Amino acid sequence: MAVDFDLISLTIKVRKVVDALPQRSHIPDDVAERWIEGIIKRDPERAVWHANRASGIGGSEIGELVLHASGQRPMYNTLEELSRQKLLLDFPSRSNIHMERGTDMEPLAEKTYWAITKHKSVLADPEIANAFAKGHPTYPWLVGNPDDVVDAPSLGRLITDFKVRSNLNSNEGMKLINACQLHWYGLIHEGQFGKLPDGYGLAELDIPTPLIDSLRGEDKPDFQAMAETITSVNKPGFGMQIRYFKHNPALANHMTRLAEQFWNKYVMTGQPFVTPKPEKPAEMSKQDESKIRGLLNDLVRFKIAENVSKMEGDRVRSDIFELTDRYEMDVWPFEVPGLSAGYSSKFDINRAATALITKGIDRVTLAKPSDALDMDAVHITLENNGLLTDSLYKPTWDPRAVKSALKKLKIPVSDFNATNFRAGISTKRADQDTRHTLETCMGIHIQKFGQDEPSLSQQQNDGVSPDRSTPNGNIDILSQLDDDDDHNDSLRIG
Repeated sequence: MAVDFDLISLTIKVRKVVDALPQRSHIPDDVAERWIEGIIKRDPERAVWHANRASGIGGSEIGELVLHASGQRPMYNTLEELSRQKLLLDFPSRSNIHMERGTDMEPLAEKTYWAITKHKSVLADPEIANAFAKGHPTYPWLVGNPDDVVDAPSLGRLITDFKVRSNLNSNEGMKLINACQLHWYGLIHEGQFGKLPDGYGLAELDIPTPLIDSLRGEDKPDFQAMAETITSVNKPGFGMQIRYFKHNPALANHMTRLAEQFWNKYVMTGQPFVTPKPEKPAEMSKQDESKIRGLLNDLVRFKIAENVSKMEGDRVRSDIFELTDRYEMDVWPFEVPGLSAGYSSKFDINRAATALITKGIDRVTLAKPSDALDMDAVHITLENNGLLTDSLYKPTWDPRAVKSALKKLKIPVSDFNATNFRAGISTKRADQDTRHTLETCMGIHIQKFGQDEPSLSQQQNDGVSPDRSTPNGNIDILSQLDDDDDHNDSLRIG
């Protein structure tokens, strides 16, 4: 069997970085080895980068701490996920389609920015590149790599971040997480050079998604020519929005405090962050108790209605099929207001393809490429090539082993118990009479439902329309929802 020296060399490089992590003493050896093997399998080209990223909190991660502290939802990772990734308990989150588009289009965003602003990039200068490779000299957990550092004739030195959007709303304020990211890089600049940058720039490329996907499908897209075209147009929907803003000391200090607490309390102790449970009163108020009793009675009725309605619907549908199957009709002769029913013709492609194959037609000529993986074929291929390792499987915890280990370490199992609400129709013998009575009443109610009321068409003719309706009589559900106020997610700067 041939020795893969490239794999051995890469493993040595990744292990060297992992062993140098400041939190390494809190990471069990088997956990570290599993992570090293898995990250090389998942992303060999960036395996060393992923290992280095675990050494601190990066620019794209610090915003999550600020969002959590302000009571907002995470953008990409929860603090629990983030702490587990730093301790190599979990692999880095996979990129979604939006993140992949952004990564692939970053060279286009960069060239478009340069074409529009005429700024000079200094990111590749040795002193700049070396500064960000080291991180902050005082806070070793403060790390990050900006998209660009530029010298602007009228603005001075700027740290710039590129984003790729589609249907960008120019009226929206800047996202807090983007402002945090740029400030994070600014703090590294200050630590290495003794002064902050003159400002920050957020450059958002706004082009249609179909164009992005088309460029991603090309082997060697001409980003320079496309950047010049975008620059010549530079309008909403096909251009770039660039915003500049100054350093905010209060935000920077807030981020530093949060990061230091998070890093020292969770990463450097080997204890992943766990969202604290809110303190709740043990005694329920009389008012809430009364409400719950009423809601539980409603729930019983609605669950019974759900079951009986399905049974009655299936029965009626079966009766319709049985009656109509006696006739050969091409046109459905009935029309019932409020019901869409009739004959439909569906091409049975599986049966047709099978018939063609039995006639000697090559299967390959009848099929087309698909995005769905054949997991059986994937499993066999990996197994045959010796690539089917434990790191490719999602781990499944053994409850007996976990509880046994907790008891061995004298950790109460009850600390990890979670309380969930469950509700269903009782199947106890003592409740059968009640259930039967409710089902009978609901069946009668369903059969009578709407029979003694004016039809919808009659209501419309009489000028009566349901509440919260649109002019055509359809209920407008969206009008009942409060507008989503996302001002808290934005930081309007500059």
